[in-house]
Amino acid sequence: MGLKIFNRKLWYWCGGLVAGGTLLFAAMVAWGPWCDIRQMPPERSFVICDAAGRELYRVLAADGNDCRPVALCGRESWIVKAVVAAEDKRFWDHRGIDPLAVLRAVGQNISGRRRVSGASTISSLVIRLTRSHGKRTFGLKVREFFQAMQLEVHVPKEEILQEYLNRAPFGGNVVGIEAASRRYFDKEWHSLSLAEAALLAGLPQAPSRLRPDRNPEGARVRRNYVLGRMLALGMIDQEEYDAAIEVAVVCKRQAIDIKAPHAVFMVRAEAAKAGIKPQADTLVTTLDPALQSYAGEALQQHLDEAVGGRVKGGGVVVVRVSDGGVVALVGSPDYDSVVNAGQVNGALALRSPGSALKPFLYAAAFDGGAITAATVLDDRHVVYGATIPTNFDGKFRGAVTAGEALFLSLNIPAYRVASSYGVDRFIEVLRSVGLNTIEETPDHYGLALALGGCEVRLWDMAGAYATLAGGGRRVTPHLLATTDKEAGPEVFSEAACWMVSEALAQEIKGGSGGKRVAWKTGTSSGFRDAWCMAWGRSVVVGVWLGNPDGKGDPWLVGASAAVPLALRIYERAAAVMGGEWFERPKELERFEVCVVSGCEAIEQCRDRVGDWRIRGVSLRRLCEVCDSSARAAASGDIAVKRGGEEPKIVSPTDGAMLRHNHWLGEETVIPLEAVSGSGGELFWFANDELVGRSRSGEKFLWRPGELLGSVTVTCADAGAKSDQVKFTLEQ
Repeated sequence: MGLKIFNRKLWYWCGGLVAGGTLLFAAMVAWGPWCDIRQMPPERSFVICDAAGRELYRVLAADGNDCRPVALCGRESWIVKAVVAAEDKRFWDHRGIDPLAVLRAVGQNISGRRRVSGASTISSLVIRLTRSHGKRTFGLKVREFFQAMQLEVHVPKEEILQEYLNRAPFGGNVVGIEAASRRYFDKEWHSLSLAEAALLAGLPQAPSRLRPDRNPEGARVRRNYVLGRMLALGMIDQEEYDAAIEVAVVCKRQAIDIKAPHAVFMVRAEAAKAGIKPQADTLVTTLDPALQSYAGEALQQHLDEAVGGRVKGGGVVVVRVSDGGVVALVGSPDYDSVVNAGQVNGALALRSPGSALKPFLYAAAFDGGAITAATVLDDRHVVYGATIPTNFDGKFRGAVTAGEALFLSLNIPAYRVASSYGVDRFIEVLRSVGLNTIEETPDHYGLALALGGCEVRLWDMAGAYATLAGGGRRVTPHLLATTDKEAGPEVFSEAACWMVSEALAQEIKGGSGGKRVAWKTGTSSGFRDAWCMAWGRSVVVGVWLGNPDGKGDPWLVGASAAVPLALRIYERAAAVMGGEWFERPKELERFEVCVVSGCEAIEQCRDRVGDWRIRGVSLRRLCEVCDSSARAAASGDIAVKRGGEEPKIVSPTDGAMLRHNHWLGEETVIPLEAVSGSGGELFWFANDELVGRSRSGEKFLWRPGELLGSVTVTCADAGAKSDQVKFTLEQ
């Protein structure tokens, strides 16, 4: 009797312990500490795309995998059904552990005396994929099952399946269903056919061995197994099964391509520097896909057609003036060319800009009040210490206006302006517009800085010219659409920018419908670099051409090599972004300039033209030459110095290149001046036609109208003695 009572109590105690343990286990599962895997997302790759959302490049995750997490919708997609059939047919019914699968696995492992089946569920697989546990052991398996049950308590089934599909390996560095769909079938996961979904669902069992691009037969066998499971579970009917197994295993592998490669790598660097992370797995750039493609094709075609590919390098940067967004960036004509150093980014290469820095010098001088567009500058022989500057064509033009000097890119007037303005101040101006590679002291550069005696980057030059085009406020170029677009500090006045743009403005003949555009060229010493910067109110186009190894080539002259390409791209960009010209700023005021002196005209000045000056800034210098006694003395001095009785033409000089001064808003006027010992009347002929008369030392203002090209000017006296010069008159 006592033994029966003892056995009964023992059973009660054992039952109580089992019940208590079960309750404790259930409590630990339900309320014990657990780690929410949703807070530990997989390392994800991301896309860099253009402004239209088109993919430029897929950047791998930090662990080197291509992983593109997605959100699954419902239970009815083929991939959801296929995965459940392949991995865990009772997934929707169990609570993290499938007891029947456990019993089956135990029986198979015992009878086979080795590990045949592991009874894993999708939930336990998620736990395994979330953590790296090292060597597989029985204890580790128990732990996975426990955590799988915790997962089932806290996370809905659909989300568990989503976590599995976003973390499962599919061969190589492909992780997740979206990356697998893209890599093997070049489509999104929700567009997979039944056969494709079944094939991908079978890969995680042995992803390396079953890769369809390497082992299509193995992948086909595994796919058909999954299809058979789906048929047996009633997920598909016989007709669907028969059709699916007949589908050949053909991978439409998505090419791992990179579009706009130099821009892409710059975007990554820009994002890293700014601490910007992808939004929705995407970094959106400012690149316009059509302009980007056009610029790249135009650069390669231009170099091939112009010099047969003899010049190997080049770059194009197109900037939206309003916010500095770069809408096109090409760093080389052929990125894949190893022989031609195609991976060297021409947009970031340090190169000599030649005369392309002159607009910033003149803008600074305009703002300083020292000169206006009609100020007369001396383009004659001059010596600065050990330096004897010359013009590109080796000719001198005598007295020229600042506007003409800038347009013709004359070196000697630029030297004079730089000397007056100061190299140290000019360096600060260049740095203020973003040319931060100019790092040396004023003594290092000297006055040669005005002619491009330094190294700059095309990227920075595009931003600097966007500052001019934007009215003087600093424009910083950027490639990320999320970059802050706050206006930068003022570097130049809007008036000074307008004066520079007007001096350099021309009309593109043809497709643009005669719209105005300003451009400035640059040619470095030794013909190593050819530049052209073209701009209007909305867009700046920067072009650099040269060899990556710095080798010179006679073709590399900015005006002939770079201008055609820059204007071609500008026309296309302006058609998209607008080719409007600038409105004249209100702070400019009109005044008259004496043609003789280049100073503000006084009452005695007979010959004058109109000009613009910045109200309250431009210095007022009244003409002192037109005093009659001073003019007479000057004329006498000149005549004495010249000696002889034959007339001698002083202006213009022989071989000069002159330009119609339409930017002044006036009819073009060319001063003709000669000296003669005879003191008699002088007769002026242009292309053998009498155009006017003057006396020795007087300027005769000739109005050539619309005449263009070569002009021969003859000055003769009454005694049939004469002098003659030839020059070119450009639009």
